[in-house]
Amino acid sequence: MINIALIGAGQIGSRHLQGLKHINQSCNIQVMDINESALQIAQQRFDEVQSDGFIGTVSYLTTLSALEGDLDLAIIATSAKYRASIVHELLSKLKVKNIILEKVLFQSIEDYYTIETALTKFNINAFVNCPRRYFSDYQLIKKELLHSDNINMTVHGTNWRLASNGIHFIDLFQFITGESVKLNIDGLNPKIIDSKHEDLIEITGVLSGVSESKHYLSMTCVNGDNIPLLVEIYSNTKRFVIQESIKGAIKIQSESLNGYWEESAFAPIYQSQLTGTIVEDILQGNCKLAEYKDSMPIHIEFIAAVNNHLSMILNKKVSVCPIT
Repeated sequence: MINIALIGAGQIGSRHLQGLKHINQSCNIQVMDINESALQIAQQRFDEVQSDGFIGTVSYLTTLSALEGDLDLAIIATSAKYRASIVHELLSKLKVKNIILEKVLFQSIEDYYTIETALTKFNINAFVNCPRRYFSDYQLIKKELLHSDNINMTVHGTNWRLASNGIHFIDLFQFITGESVKLNIDGLNPKIIDSKHEDLIEITGVLSGVSESKHYLSMTCVNGDNIPLLVEIYSNTKRFVIQESIKGAIKIQSESLNGYWEESAFAPIYQSQLTGTIVEDILQGNCKLAEYKDSMPIHIEFIAAVNNHLSMILNKKVSVCPIT
């Protein structure tokens, strides 16, 4: 029987739990959150999912010390503020084979190195949950642009929370190009915006960057009327335009189409549909998520960029990045 711990049963954690119901193997799921109300909502959401194939048990706990047994997998879905300390505490108590970490990983750059050391010490396979790598449309784009020169990727929309979600598109850029990015904060607006989450912030403007091979990334987030998020990825010969929404679309233009556009539906995959597949892939050794060692550099680049931006606005050094 697979032994799984899900730590953090909030919005994203409860969706992970729903996804775990689709695992086609016998499993013991231990859900831990200090908030009993969150556990109740998570249990309700789990019970809502129809799955004839689920074989296993689910327990709901309020302390880490209540977790039992060696863990085949731990999913850490807490807020970024507490994630590093929870990982350290978990590894001090139990043997863990694999970990899925939610983004943004940690708020302090120092934590990235201490967690890296801990993962190496305990020989743990760690993955970062930026799930667009599992979207078939983005897998197609990666294949179509393989070995292309001068790949450009732009992301544009209103109110899509650049500070919270920017790392998803930096990860997607890394997935498509195979390279990390050096970020430029000159286009960000000199204003801090309160997040919907307490003690967290948001930013707007343009966050851009370039990779070693001169592939370019530009992410624009503005306040205003609701404009659907648009992702455009193109090279010298092919162009892909993706509208990410429930009824989204992907448009393709290439030399073979003689300048015409080919359009099809874009279907996002929700976490509640995906976690079971990711877990089974991890256990079989073929997970498509970024490994920690590959995601760590782009996270540090992103956290440092936001910290530098905040430091200039506040006229003081910011070393703990208030995003999650």
